[in-house]
Amino acid sequence: MLHLFAGTNTNGNITVVNSCLGPWESSADFGLGILFAHMESARKFGESLAMFRRNAEIVLGDSKVDELLMDAFHTEFHLKFLWGSRGASVAAEDRHAKFEQVLTVMSEKCEPPQPSTPASPAAPAVGTAV
Repeated sequence: MLHLFAGTNTNGNITVVNSCLGPWESSADFGLGILFAHMESARKFGESLAMFRRNAEIVLGDSKVDELLMDAFHTEFHLKFLWGSRGASVAAEDRHAKFEQVLTVMSEKCEPPQPSTPASPAAPAVGTAV
């Protein structure tokens, strides 16, 4: 039996709840310092957006955006892709296999084809001079 709120299970191992919530709940300020640090990072990120946009425009220049590829970055795509219409009832192995297939197709589309290596010369027949 697993005792999540006790901090360890019956084997004495640290549980997920203890390892994740421990730093938040065991500090004197109940994690407010960690929350403040996260909020400060988010504020600095927001302040830096103009610089990020400028850098992206410099790097990307006049490159075209493939709308089909951009769908891969939308939340709806990930939800449908990872869970599908059958939801969590699909085995993880099936979802991983499907994910690998999609990555292969995307890789083939985005990367230039690798040059095929020439076949190695056939070995000389036994008893013949090279």
